[in-house]
Amino acid sequence: MALTYTKKKPATRKIYKPRTTPKKTYQKRYPPRPSRFRGGTKQQLMQTKYVTKALSQVAETFYNPMAAVVDQSISGSTNSADVKFKGLTVGQTVPSHLAGYTALNGMDFSTAQGKYCYIRRGQALITIEMDSSSNADSLTYVRLIMFKNKRQAEPAGTIANPNTSLFLNNDGTFFGHSSTVFEDKLAMNALLNKQNFIIYRDHKMILSNPRITPDGDRAYSGKYPVMKQFKFDMPFYLKTALKTDGTPSDVDYHWNIVAYVTTQNGAGTPTDCTMSLNNHLVTWTDL
Repeated sequence: MALTYTKKKPATRKIYKPRTTPKKTYQKRYPPRPSRFRGGTKQQLMQTKYVTKALSQVAETFYNPMAAVVDQSISGSTNSADVKFKGLTVGQTVPSHLAGYTALNGMDFSTAQGKYCYIRRGQALITIEMDSSSNADSLTYVRLIMFKNKRQAEPAGTIANPNTSLFLNNDGTFFGHSSTVFEDKLAMNALLNKQNFIIYRDHKMILSNPRITPDGDRAYSGKYPVMKQFKFDMPFYLKTALKTDGTPSDVDYHWNIVAYVTTQNGAGTPTDCTMSLNNHLVTWTDL
């Protein structure tokens, strides 16, 4: 068989021409308006953004200290002789539906120069402690609740009163420490009314009373502590207009903290427990 040979083709070099068109890039498309934007045009939105950015460079941030609460006895009256309460609320004044609460101040807008302000947040450190002068050898039960009224209510325009509707009965009705059905120690385990209130924190704790030992010294009575501390963050992050009296016109800025206290088998009294708050602030920016 005869062999045949084919001529090998000469090697050729491929020439790459430079790209004459720009490379196509893909970027995430954002909507022309924020999801919470209500009405208006794109031009109005851009003007608002420019004005806000310019004002933010000259805006001043204020830190308003809350009023000190030093070793105040938990001695508020309820319709139960076995349970006492202590209520605190953020704000210069206490709303009428929070009868028996103490104002923590911390929301003083009298230094505002503009018509609007941006409320940021508040911080509070609550200390629950047994009175060192008590020598009752018993356990004390404490329930610490932080809540805020919901803006929407039925019927419209009404404000739920925690003194009569903070808790939920088994039949679906509401009650509070001023209600006639507030008996014995229901509040220590009752469900909270989340229909009318934003429940931010709900702590239950057991404290032991300090007692006098045979040597005359004070010691813990049992395995439970005599003091506990809780740090509360009160978020706002809302822009609001200020009324002529210097209070926000379209936002409820009252965060409320209430402590319910009862004792074991009636030994000791709820007034042996004290509540304290010191050196904490509410932050807001003048716009």
